[in-house]
Amino acid sequence: MLAFAQSLCAQVRVNLTVEGFHSARGKLLLAVFNREEQFPYEPFLDFSWQKDTLTGNSMTVEFSLPGHGVYAFSVLDDENGNGELDKNFIGLPQERFGFSNGAKAGLFGPPDYPECTVEMKQGYNKLNICLQR
Repeated sequence: MLAFAQSLCAQVRVNLTVEGFHSARGKLLLAVFNREEQFPYEPFLDFSWQKDTLTGNSMTVEFSLPGHGVYAFSVLDDENGNGELDKNFIGLPQERFGFSNGAKAGLFGPPDYPECTVEMKQGYNKLNICLQR
């Protein structure tokens, strides 16, 4: 019983609030990175939620990470539910996205990994990400 209680205490729980949605269509996609060489295309973990808990222009979800440490997060408001960031004919995003730590995408791609990293501690963590286009 003590081992079970210790494993629960060691768990890393994340409460993520994403703001800036324009519609309730589609899904919220989350990519989690724990090494720079993964970022931004090969996530360590990924999650997907229907937007049925959308309130106004924001949505809050909870998930667990396998351990404490430094992570980078990216979200996608996948309005058409195809599982990818849709772009126009010149390569500009047509769906909204966001990164942890308030990092902003540049003219020619995503921010650098260090700009997106945040420390997740054992126990309960709060994370906010604002969508951008």
